[in-house]
Amino acid sequence: MKTRLADRHGSGVFTDPPRADGARDEAVRISGQVASVAIREEGAFDPALRTNARDRGTTVLVFRPIPDYPDPTRAPAESIFRDAMPEATVPTVGPDPSAAEAGEIREAVLRSGLCIAALVVKPAAWHRFGLKPVQRIILEETAAGTPTVLCSLGSPDALAGYDDVRFRMCTFSDV
Repeated sequence: MKTRLADRHGSGVFTDPPRADGARDEAVRISGQVASVAIREEGAFDPALRTNARDRGTTVLVFRPIPDYPDPTRAPAESIFRDAMPEATVPTVGPDPSAAEAGEIREAVLRSGLCIAALVVKPAAWHRFGLKPVQRIILEETAAGTPTVLCSLGSPDALAGYDDVRFRMCTFSDV
């Protein structure tokens, strides 16, 4: 169905839907309200994280265990984070980063006052696969050394096993 919609309306149909009799603006407003209510939070958000982020910057690690998953609804999470937080560093953590890439990621995180670890949870059977071992190590080291917010862009199951991260959230979608 997703492919048929994309074929009919273009690849941007999921991120920039076609206008329908001026109703699009209202639909966007309502979908924003629904999305904000649908986000689930776990744990306690420490307000000091805002101060850390302001003083030392933010790094958003976008974890992509399956980077080439063919899905017409795939939203460029990295672009969305860069647009929302232009001052942040936003590296992608692919399934098999080189030692040099992993080192650059670790250095960026250590310079930051806050790390947002965004787990792109696609395909729907992600829970069977999870993060790759090197990605999990990077996430665990990040959480141990830098205040971290863990965000699942998909299933809440992705948050399991990271109890040392005090604040976790699930958006139920990466769109």
